[in-house]
Amino acid sequence: MNINKFLDLMPSPLMSVLVNAAGANYRYNRYSRAMKEQMRDWLRLEDASQDNIYAQQTDKLQRIISLAYQTPYYKRVMDRENIDPGKKISISDLRRFPLLSRKDIEQNFDDMIVPGSTKKYLDRSSSGTTGRPVTYRQPKELVYHQVYAMLYQFYSWHGYAPLEKRATLGGRYLGRRQRGTCYMNHFEKQLLLGIHSLGPNNINKYVDSLSLFAPKLLQGHPSAINYLVDLANRRNISLPKVPMVSVTGENLSDDQRDNIQDAFNANVFATYGMGEACIAGSECAEQNGYHLHPIIGITELIDTGHIGNEVVATSLLNDVMPIIRYRTGDLATRITYEACGCGRTWPRLQGVLGRVDDIITASNGEPIVPVSLRTDISNRFKRLPPYTLIQRADRRNYTLRFFADDRLAVCDFLRDYLEKRLGPDCQVEIEFKPASEFLTNKAKHKIVIKEHGDK
Repeated sequence: MNINKFLDLMPSPLMSVLVNAAGANYRYNRYSRAMKEQMRDWLRLEDASQDNIYAQQTDKLQRIISLAYQTPYYKRVMDRENIDPGKKISISDLRRFPLLSRKDIEQNFDDMIVPGSTKKYLDRSSSGTTGRPVTYRQPKELVYHQVYAMLYQFYSWHGYAPLEKRATLGGRYLGRRQRGTCYMNHFEKQLLLGIHSLGPNNINKYVDSLSLFAPKLLQGHPSAINYLVDLANRRNISLPKVPMVSVTGENLSDDQRDNIQDAFNANVFATYGMGEACIAGSECAEQNGYHLHPIIGITELIDTGHIGNEVVATSLLNDVMPIIRYRTGDLATRITYEACGCGRTWPRLQGVLGRVDDIITASNGEPIVPVSLRTDISNRFKRLPPYTLIQRADRRNYTLRFFADDRLAVCDFLRDYLEKRLGPDCQVEIEFKPASEFLTNKAKHKIVIKEHGDK
């Protein structure tokens, strides 16, 4: 029996016990004195000069590169590239290192571990939404107090403090139940709402739970929160006011932001990051790009030769498994160092377009990014159910997959539009999946999937 089936069958009282046992562990590890001290230190960095930030990044980079040279993998790399770890390193010297891919980490995991480290560590895995999950090792202090100091620093920009009431929609799989899954994590003052059980027949339970709990912050992936809003709208159910909604894990589209903001009368802001903890950023009140946390990592943009630039990041805090010039797979237009209206001096990542792996092509070779396709479709076709466009390996055939329980009249018009947009000789087949299946186990949804011939 796999873990999901086990969770589906678990009695609700036992699930509640497990949720609170996990909450007690997280309360101990996440909200420590070390986390609070780290957050205070980093808050003082928000108006630091560019020279000050550069100096701190350079010092941390020097240490990471010195540790990296102790590993078999990076010793081979640095010897081959004539990089002397004993010499003073500048951030521009990073470009002498080759780019690091997920495949590189998979093939060289053991050779990338710093030998003799006495630090406590955890082996963790990515979500796998871009392919196979990748496993990496991190110091326990990074997993807990440093990452959460960073996260709550971002939240503080919008008026939220650690251990104020929050609700979380999705993320962890809590099983599927007809009555829905709503659990209280008392140790973290958190209401957990299981997105995989949410549907038209139990939307009232979710809305009632939110209303009764009255969180200051609602967290989740934009697809998940938008689904909750759409279900409530279809049933003419008013959602409670929630002062702040924080979304992560996917691009937040303008229509999603407006939809969620109107439904909850909330300040909606997005954060950006990855489990590998090489890069982290958040929108401020200006909503003009993600302020990049300068102590989490160093960020570069690499020209892809078509649309946008790939985001490449170096971790400054992982000193048990150095990750240098990691290809995140994300596309963005630029990093700006211009002053922000909020007064913070950190660089901002702007124009996040999606992922390199999600770029599909029209018949004339024109690359199409998911965000532009979604914007086009949402401007022409209103109130569509969730959908995914799949480009098949032959590059001429596509499947437009709707997640809806009933066939829609608009789907034929959308197919005709897509065939014109994609160009001559392209054909789009329509298929339907149950509305409940559009989210992954990690509560994410992809607008575009590109098949590869080697799969």
